[in-house]
Amino acid sequence: MTVAPSDPPTGTSLVRLLAGWLPQQRWFGGKDGPIHDLTIGTATELRPGDPALHHLVLDVRQDDTTDHYQLLLGVRRDLPEHLAPVVIGRLEDLEQGITGYVYDAAHDAELTRPLLELMAEERTVGPLAFRRAPGTGIRTDLDGAPIQGEQSNTSLIFGDAYICKLFRRLSPGVSPDLEVNLALSRRGCEHVPSVHGWIELEPGTLATAGRPSANGPSSGAGSSGDEPVTLALLSEFLLTATDGWQLALTSVRDWFAQPTTPGTAPAFTAEDAGAAAATSPPRPNGSARPPPRCTATSPPRSA
Repeated sequence: MTVAPSDPPTGTSLVRLLAGWLPQQRWFGGKDGPIHDLTIGTATELRPGDPALHHLVLDVRQDDTTDHYQLLLGVRRDLPEHLAPVVIGRLEDLEQGITGYVYDAAHDAELTRPLLELMAEERTVGPLAFRRAPGTGIRTDLDGAPIQGEQSNTSLIFGDAYICKLFRRLSPGVSPDLEVNLALSRRGCEHVPSVHGWIELEPGTLATAGRPSANGPSSGAGSSGDEPVTLALLSEFLLTATDGWQLALTSVRDWFAQPTTPGTAPAFTAEDAGAAAATSPPRPNGSARPPPRCTATSPPRSA
């Protein structure tokens, strides 16, 4: 069943619609102040047709600070009823070539499946690189559904196989979530979900100058440096799993809380992070966890 949302915002400028919609999202970090400028930093078409899927990086300036947000933008001529709560507006933007209802596509199961396909095929689309972890396979027959109630990011559950964490507010460089979880996966650590893939933005693409802006031309600010920017992380879905980065942080905290001789600091290794996981909940099949044998090294950087 399709529905015309009651009084959706309409316009000919996508950035103006986004400037009105963005502050209402729970994952937007600038609710304490007005948006002074919003720029579409990158716009990448991932799927043509109806529905269409676009990936956007939004550069949002508030006072002297520019933050970067990731959005999966869906476009449909007719909007299904279940997508009405996530509609951004009705758009006729001839410059961007987008006409129809635009909405947050993270809530559209039909448009989340292409993410798995692109990672499985290790495709590069514009500035986006879709990666598959070495030695792993990725199923492409699953649709994703978002976990409700998350604040700063959005996680998609693909059946009982995967969880994909979409980082809404982007930070320059490789995410610690990816570095730690991938390193532990490569070492065979059984206390954290194994990494199957990830999505990254090529270095140097954040806040590119000269893009369409809600308040006219914008010069842009900031840089992603020499490293790719992590956009999403696809991991094995385990209800009782321990997040690798949180595990490492907790282990460091507990390790340094140990009494030490004045003037010395205890050494901390990846085995200590694995040891902390030994107290995590048992596996779903009830099997006992083996003694931790995790030794981590950082993943290689993309060229």
